Amino acid sequence: PGGANIVLQHAGTDATREFDLRHGVAARNQLPNFYVGELAGPLHNSIADSSEDKKFHAARILQTEQITPDTKSIVLELPHALADVEVFCGGHFLLKPPGANIFRSYTPVDCCSQSVAAASAQRRTLCFVIKRYPAGEVSPALHCAPLGAEVLIAGPMPCGFTFVPEHHRALLLVGGGTGAAPLLSLAHAAASAQCRASVLISDRTAEDALLVREFEQLVRDHPRLVSVRRLFSNLSPPRGCRLDAEILAKEPLLAERGVAAVGLAAVVCGPPSFNSDIGTALQSLG
Repeated sequence: PGGANIVLQHAGTDATREFDLRHGVAARNQLPNFYVGELAGPLHNSIADSSEDKKFHAARILQTEQITPDTKSIVLELPHALADVEVFCGGHFLLKPPGANIFRSYTPVDCCSQSVAAASAQRRTLCFVIKRYPAGEVSPALHCAPLGAEVLIAGPMPCGFTFVPEHHRALLLVGGGTGAAPLLSLAHAAASAQCRASVLISDRTAEDALLVREFEQLVRDHPRLVSVRRLFSNLSPPRGCRLDAEILAKEPLLAERGVAAVGLAAVVCGPPSFNSDIGTALQSLG
């Protein structure tokens, strides 16, 4: 479910530690179903074990805000070691709450309140939008953590897609749930480079929609370059519909002749099943 990137990153190495950090008890209980056999000999340690990017530092929760019934924005004050860190376009950081044995990846967004923005002039902060999954081991702990609590952070980590303005003159950005955060970052980068970005986001209901104001502001700032469309899978037509190949086929960027010739790239970001289904639909459209 993590995709090819994480597999290729640790191919030929002992990735036990990486697996344990990212997966909880439920996932580990499933391992016998995927047992292949014993290794013939020892492997090298995972390259990530010695990577400076994976070194965790202690950050502090500066502010939280409930933005949907199950989603919070959490502002972290960064330690001095990350004061000058560069945030990659569409990239993410690894967050580990106190007492947790695993971490999760989250993309920072620019949605801090005015008071936090003023404080940021003197202290480096990052804002994360975090959806709470009841069966999760990281998101519930982050939601319950009080102001001032310590959160371990590592990164930044690059996006699985590298935006190159010279090659990508148009982006089709398709997301679900918290996948909206990296797509917002990519849409900002595209607009700044005078490239077009068409954003299509699927949520269950309008109340579940994230980063609505941020996307609306981006469209106001770049009306000729950025468009945003939201679909709601749990609503009845005409307001609601499920994202599928038929809907994607109507996207203007895919319908326009010659767009692909000037560098059209499609980026999908959401839950694993969403990525698989939408990725397959986009491939069927060429």
